[in-house]
Amino acid sequence: MNAPTFTKDVAPILQKNCQSCHRPGEAAPFSMLPYEETRPWTGAMKLAVKQKLMPPWFADPQVGHFANDRSLSQKEIDTIVAWVTAGAPKGDPKDLLPEKKAVANSKASIAAH
Repeated sequence: MNAPTFTKDVAPILQKNCQSCHRPGEAAPFSMLPYEETRPWTGAMKLAVKQKLMPPWFADPQVGHFANDRSLSQKEIDTIVAWVTAGAPKGDPKDLLPEKKAVANSKASIAAH
């Protein structure tokens, strides 16, 4: 089995769950947009996702499903951990999804279903 790569496996997880805060001008202390800005933080990322500290999510799942839930599935956690453990390979740039446009106010809103 091939190790996960940033471009194919990790970047989509970061786009969906992390980049709304981990981008220039937002609350997080560093950007996770390009590989080059993400790579130095891989050790901290591995620890944070294993301990489920990141992405932060404090709503009680017993209350219901929240539309803005950014928590990671176990598969996503395992993918990030395996990627870091394998040395955080970049992968083929052709596999990278287009960057999502930031919305004017990307702060998460509270919405329950």
